[in-house]
Amino acid sequence: MKQSSPLSPESFGFEIVDAPNIYVNDRKWVWEARTPDGYFNLWLCLAGEHEIRLGGETHAGTGAAFYLIPPGHSVAGRSVGTGGLTNFAMHFRPVRPAVRRELAGLAAQFREVAVRRPIEVRRMAEECCRGWAAGDALSRAQAHLAGRWLLCEMWNQFARPRQSPYRDRVLTLAMEIRSRPSRPWTAELIARELGLSSSQSVRVFGEVIGKPPGRFVVEARIERAGRMLLDSPMRVSEIADALGYGDVYFFSRQFKRFTGLSPTQVRAGGCKKASA
Repeated sequence: MKQSSPLSPESFGFEIVDAPNIYVNDRKWVWEARTPDGYFNLWLCLAGEHEIRLGGETHAGTGAAFYLIPPGHSVAGRSVGTGGLTNFAMHFRPVRPAVRRELAGLAAQFREVAVRRPIEVRRMAEECCRGWAAGDALSRAQAHLAGRWLLCEMWNQFARPRQSPYRDRVLTLAMEIRSRPSRPWTAELIARELGLSSSQSVRVFGEVIGKPPGRFVVEARIERAGRMLLDSPMRVSEIADALGYGDVYFFSRQFKRFTGLSPTQVRAGGCKKASA
């Protein structure tokens, strides 16, 4: 079983050492190198069949995969098959020496971590390369942000190796619910959006989000109502109607049940803060 670590991509600052790049290699591509002692290599297969030998182990795959090669390690690779291989490489080093040591110890676990979202990963790899190539300070900062996104994506896939196959679909739906809480999110509509039966959609949504879809919808509406009470001159009845409540009294009771305050109390509190 994979060991967890308190280290995370958000816990350290890092700097890109040299130009990140996307390489398109033909079917005869062969690679042998040793990562210098000063930096890590985030190596990412974007397309094609590959074989990588690292740390006495051979990894072969046909899909997109992350590899984290620590400082001072020899690595060899080749293209397998007839279609060639496309890969991304980013050389970086954590700023703090202690973090470098911990990440080096953890790096062996980041070998052949499957890419779950190949389109998004390819786009962020391109953004990393593009930002670095632009050369100005802001573009270089964007390159580092794109590189951090790739590290987080690798880490997320590693940390959740058995995540639900519907995870992306549920997260997309959850974002849509939060964006449009006034829509009539019935059990039938949610099931249709997920492409599942009503009972399956409740189970899968709960596994990914941690709560049933009905409660998530209500919380999204109450959250939006709270913002509208503070930021909008609309009357409470108008806010209730805008969020799909046909009965303002039911809205008020539900709002207080979830927040502990009535809509008028929230609005009054906001007014006092604004005038203070």
